[in-house]
Amino acid sequence: MKQETLDKIIEAIKMSNSDINVDTITAETRFSDLPNMDSMSIVNFQLDLASIIGEKANEALPMPEMTIGEYGDLIESL
Repeated sequence: MKQETLDKIIEAIKMSNSDINVDTITAETRFSDLPNMDSMSIVNFQLDLASIIGEKANEALPMPEMTIGEYGDLIESL
């Protein structure tokens, strides 16, 4: 996954949940490891990511046990 993709995913995570310390997020962080990242937060995250990267964000749903890096790879493959 490109660093640019990781940065955009982290930006969307921050937009959807301001309580998360994004400085601790890496490509190995799982969505389930993020505090307060419930199903509604995932929906908000996808909407925020779509505003950053476009419709690609709506084509791939992040799963709780998926790492940020795995999700970034999936997004890049679309």
